[in-house]
Amino acid sequence: MTFNSYDVGDPVEVSATFDLSNGDKIDPPIVKVKIKDPSGAEFINTYGTDVAVERTGEGEYRFIVPAELSKFYAYDWIAEDSSDDHRAGAEGGLFYVKQSMFVNAAAGAGAGSGGGIDGGEL
Repeated sequence: MTFNSYDVGDPVEVSATFDLSNGDKIDPPIVKVKIKDPSGAEFINTYGTDVAVERTGEGEYRFIVPAELSKFYAYDWIAEDSSDDHRAGAEGGLFYVKQSMFVNAAAGAGAGSGGGIDGGEL
């Protein structure tokens, strides 16, 4: 399985397309996205209730995950309507968030601090 990797603090977009088994896009009456963060906490956000869940087109939705912890995140899109097959194409997944090597770079040695490397030292 492949997955995307991000740095802590990056906004991570997860998206879904809901369509019928014949390929026609459809907007289910209720669309939710469930996020499980690295601590094991689960959060459910609902389109129409939570402004962070956006409809970007017919049957298309997105959510920006604030990736504040390092390790794996899991997500799943949920369509609540038992009358049609709305799950096709609306899959969940995983992504990995890592601590950046440069998170505190501004606080450490660097330009103007006298502690950095300049071209004359190479």
